[in-house]
Amino acid sequence: MNENAVADKLDQEKHNACSALAIDIFNTHHPLLSQFLTDPVSVAIMLQREGVITGQVLASVESASPSVPNQHEVLLAAIIVAIQNKYSLLQTFASVLCKFTGNIKLGTIIQRDYDKTFHEHDHLILDEEESSESSGCDSNKSTPNYGGPLYIPQCKSRDFDELHAKFAKMFSNVRKAISKCPPPLEDLKTFIEDFNSDLEAELSFISNLQSVMRLIRKNCSLINIVILEAVVEHFEINDAQKYIDDYKREIDESCRSLSVDLCLNEPFDVVRASPPLKCETATYVLGWEATEHKLKDVTDIVSKSSGKFIKLINIKSIESITITCSFPHSLTGALIIKLSENLELLIKNGLVKLTVGYCTIWKKQEPLEEDLQKIKEQSHDTKRQKELKETVQQLRNILNEKEKELNKIKEKLQEMSSLKKTKEDQNEEECALVELKEVKEATNDLKEKLQRIKKEYDIKCHTDSASAASYKIIKGMRMEKEQILTNKTGLLDWNESLIDIKREIAELQEQISLMSVHILNEREENEELMHKIKESLIDYKRDTLKLDQEISSEQTLVKREVDQQVIHQEIKEQLGKLIISVELHQTISKLSDDSGGPHTPPVEVLMTSFASHHKSNKHWYSPGFYSHHNGYKLCLRVRANGESEGSETHLSIYIHLMRGEYDDTLKWPVRGRVNLELFKRKHDKNHFAGKIEFNNDSNPEATGRVINGILLRSGTAAFVGEGGATFIPQGLLFKDYVKDDSIRIRITSVDLSGQGNSLPVSFATNGCIFEFRVNNFSALKKYNGSYVSDHFYTHEEEQGYSFVLMVYPNGVGANKGKNVSIFAHLTKGLNDDQLKFPFRGEFTVQAVNCHADQNHIEKVIRINEFTDPNETYGRRVAWYNVTGRALNGYGFPEFLGHEQLEYNKENNTQYLDDTDSILFRVTKVKVMSV
Repeated sequence: MNENAVADKLDQEKHNACSALAIDIFNTHHPLLSQFLTDPVSVAIMLQREGVITGQVLASVESASPSVPNQHEVLLAAIIVAIQNKYSLLQTFASVLCKFTGNIKLGTIIQRDYDKTFHEHDHLILDEEESSESSGCDSNKSTPNYGGPLYIPQCKSRDFDELHAKFAKMFSNVRKAISKCPPPLEDLKTFIEDFNSDLEAELSFISNLQSVMRLIRKNCSLINIVILEAVVEHFEINDAQKYIDDYKREIDESCRSLSVDLCLNEPFDVVRASPPLKCETATYVLGWEATEHKLKDVTDIVSKSSGKFIKLINIKSIESITITCSFPHSLTGALIIKLSENLELLIKNGLVKLTVGYCTIWKKQEPLEEDLQKIKEQSHDTKRQKELKETVQQLRNILNEKEKELNKIKEKLQEMSSLKKTKEDQNEEECALVELKEVKEATNDLKEKLQRIKKEYDIKCHTDSASAASYKIIKGMRMEKEQILTNKTGLLDWNESLIDIKREIAELQEQISLMSVHILNEREENEELMHKIKESLIDYKRDTLKLDQEISSEQTLVKREVDQQVIHQEIKEQLGKLIISVELHQTISKLSDDSGGPHTPPVEVLMTSFASHHKSNKHWYSPGFYSHHNGYKLCLRVRANGESEGSETHLSIYIHLMRGEYDDTLKWPVRGRVNLELFKRKHDKNHFAGKIEFNNDSNPEATGRVINGILLRSGTAAFVGEGGATFIPQGLLFKDYVKDDSIRIRITSVDLSGQGNSLPVSFATNGCIFEFRVNNFSALKKYNGSYVSDHFYTHEEEQGYSFVLMVYPNGVGANKGKNVSIFAHLTKGLNDDQLKFPFRGEFTVQAVNCHADQNHIEKVIRINEFTDPNETYGRRVAWYNVTGRALNGYGFPEFLGHEQLEYNKENNTQYLDDTDSILFRVTKVKVMSV
């Protein structure tokens, strides 16, 4: 017995053992399946599409209707046969059951027993797909080898081991952070179910936090941790966020460096889970070479075309790259629409075939191989063409000659038939009749020959036509070949250009080094110049004293005296300017993120890596500074490639108010002016000056006190700023103001003041739009519960957008145990088809003081392009969202402090009344998106 036979025998023994285990599991649950399996026809249809049963079995199940027991019997009998042939089909059967509401529990129990059994007998598991592929290759020796010998790099498994280690480290740290501050279990389960409704069945069996975390890990992959990110963000677990950010940065670096050929056949799942059904699988076939692309190219094309809710399973390659992904079954319709919208992008990136579930979205049309083979086999030699043309011409000449002979014979017959019959000529007529008979026979022979010649002629003409068409195709192929050679030459030229560019880069690097040395030398020279200026000032004073003495001794020389005074005045003015410049350079603050102490104008900021900022056009914020001593805190925001009307044409600069140390003592809103200069880097003069004004036309969010905002290194900045979208044209900017890939901005002066009271008092407005009461407040606070209000509309008579308010009595995230949190969530409304999305507007929400009709806690929830740049809170609620409300809401984690709940005698305020409830009101709604 040879080695192959021994291996086949071992594989067969393993397969038999696995089949026996799978059948035992199935027989254990057979009574329940026979009794409680619902909708067997729909289940059979999906099983047939998944390849578990045949079309004949499906027809038998359908024909057994309406007798449900008979349908059960036919279907279950067919499944036993399928499991005997391929034991893993039991897992597919369980997954299919979970797709039907009435069969979720049956499917989940079978899946759990399958995972448990085959985890304990891990040594028996046989990869049936690989086994079938390998046996197929052995049995078909004539299969051509397209790729030659396959090279497997030694570092392949090590790279993925490192990725798995990074994931394990990150997930362990996140799990510890969540365990320290765990969210309510039911809230967590509800959130995950809203995130992916396909997980409803598994969540129903979970009773503790650790099981939830295992489910989250199961639904993550090495490069897709969206569900984990969503949980951390929603429940505001700030300690876990830094681990996720670090991991995403490391994975991004790995994706950029890891070649696709190192990822082939590697699992991206972090936990071995049930393989997805065909209806949950999307497959991209791309005409790429594995060695010419990075893993980042794969993740980019998948995410750009389908969004975040698709998970990469594996990558394979034979002649093309095949990318297999999974997605929640409930999102099938949405995914097909998304991919159809991005089909043009995929085609540009070499798409060959795209399938979602059982549906082929697109397939590249290739020429028929048979037609191409015929064209290749046809001869297109010019000599052969010439021979065919000569043959056709010869046939034409013969045909013309025969036609002439036939016409002559007809004329002769006509002449003979016109002769009169006489007795004298009777013998001659008899001879003529004999000759006529011979002529007719000859004519028939000629006609037959003529027909045969015509057939040959038609065949030859057809051959000639086909050859001409083939010749045109071959000519086109030759032209394409010449074009390819031309492109190859162009590529060689491009490679030479790359070498030249690298040489230029090396030269530029040398120039940069020389410039750095030159800058250091200039700095030393400037210091020496400062020293010389001070010495010159001393010398000037000494010379001036001597000149005064000389002038006093020569009073009679009036003209000389006048000249000396003019000279003295000019020298004094020049030295005065030098002194001011020196003192200014010594006193101007240079802002940086680690600069200590509050800085006041004049201050300077340096925006480095300007080219990178110009390319990405991301928001750049300066460190914070103060308008004056104990004044308003401010910062700069710059868009290098402009925004709004200055997009791609100007540099845009804005001033943002920040949360400062002295806000309680200042007046609001702010009014005044900020003066600034953009340095002309080539010459220290003629700088570009501008001003930014805060006035009555400014956005109230840009001039009001900052409570919530953008978190920066130097503090919290307002979402909205005041400034100029067209501060300076980019043509002028790059010509005179960009130097060493940076620009320098100086805030020369700030003149700001406030209006109104420093501590404004809010009053309840008449005719509130909506109100609701949170009862049993103390119990909800103790057990970290939440309360969801009834929905309300932004307009009267149930018109406009529909919202609910979610209240967390014990707070969320970092504010848990300290504050009452409140958030506004969009919901499905009656008018959504007539509305514009995303929603943009604001709500004024009150916590009502139960002791007096004043001093209510009042805050404005704003959902706009600054608070919701990614349309997370204002987007329309999807039709498949089972809860009917948006996954994320926007509001205030610090709406009301716990210390404010009880009665305060001094302020006469109490928000938690004697019935253990709080009354909330929506007093004003402003909608800007209609």
